[in-house]
Amino acid sequence: MPGDGTAAFVQWRQAVTSADPNTEPPVDWAAVESSVGLRLPADYKAYIDEYGIGFVNRLFAVRHPTTAEGRFNLLRAPEQWEGPDAEEEYLETHLTAPPLPLGIGRNRLMLCADSDDTQIYWDTSNDDPDAWSVVVGDDDGDTWQAVDLTLVETLLQLFTGRLPELGFDRAGYVTGEIHIQRNPFARA
Repeated sequence: MPGDGTAAFVQWRQAVTSADPNTEPPVDWAAVESSVGLRLPADYKAYIDEYGIGFVNRLFAVRHPTTAEGRFNLLRAPEQWEGPDAEEEYLETHLTAPPLPLGIGRNRLMLCADSDDTQIYWDTSNDDPDAWSVVVGDDDGDTWQAVDLTLVETLLQLFTGRLPELGFDRAGYVTGEIHIQRNPFARA
C-alpha cells in the first residue's frame, strides 16, 4: 500500500539537486478534478505546483493537467486508447493486455508520467487517490509491473537507486543527482 505521499514529496524536494523554474500558470485543482471526475493524489498536486513541466534526469516527464503542450497534458489520452475498438487495436500491436483498461477515469490505468519507451500509470481503482499505486509499462506491452508506491514515491525510489529491478540505474539515469529540466533536449 502506498505510504504518505506528502511525506514522500518532502523527501523528493530534498533530493532534487536542481530544477528549472515552473513557468506554468497556477493550477485550479478544483476545476481540474471536477473535469476529470476524480480527486488527484496530493503528492502529484504538490509536484506539479512546485515544478510544472519538466524531465527528471532527462528521462521521465510527469504529465501536467492544464498545459497546452499536448504531449505533456495529463488529460489527453493517447489516441490508441479512444474508441470502442481500442483494446482490440492495442492487442494487435502489443504483446500483453494491461491489467486494467487504459484511460482517464476510475478503475483504469491513467498515464501520469512517461519516457520514450516507458510509462508510469496510476491504478485508479482505490477510492482514495492518495492510495493509488502505480503500474510501470513499456511500449511493447511486454511488461506490466505493479509498484506499490505513489507516483512521487516511485520517482524518489527510482532516482535514488532503490528500484533497481526497473533497470534505469544500469542505463545511467540514476546518478546520485536529480535534475528537473523543462527541455533538456533543446539545442543551446
